[in-house]
Amino acid sequence: MKTISSQPVSNPGTGRGVRHIGQVSYLVIGALFALAILLQVFLAGGGIFASSSWLVMHRVFGNALSIFPVVLLVLALVARQSWRKIGLNGLLLVLVVLQGILITVPTSIGLPLLEALHPVNALIIFGLGLALLYTAWQDMQHSREQA
Repeated sequence: MKTISSQPVSNPGTGRGVRHIGQVSYLVIGALFALAILLQVFLAGGGIFASSSWLVMHRVFGNALSIFPVVLLVLALVARQSWRKIGLNGLLLVLVVLQGILITVPTSIGLPLLEALHPVNALIIFGLGLALLYTAWQDMQHSREQA
């Protein structure tokens, strides 16, 4: 009597499909993150020029934004980005965490002038986010050309 071995059949395209989903998801979330930062700047401007109540929205929305770099880091891994880009995504996460610290800690340690680094850090976060988004787009185009 012959027996049939039941070995799993691997599909060579499966890994490529997961990577592509990671790349597309990274682009979508990265673009939303960039747009959300622009909204944050608008809310901060509203708090400065219109009403201080806008700063409450700025703070609440800013706290919600902290999830984006975590998701982007995971998607960078799924998309199999280079270790350098994964490291830069980690840096983005650190900068976003630092953003909250820059607005709360300086006054409590007697150095309120350091709060001025909050908008500077926001510019760095925005620039790094756009750079990562651009390189992710290039990676996806390169992957598409190789397929």
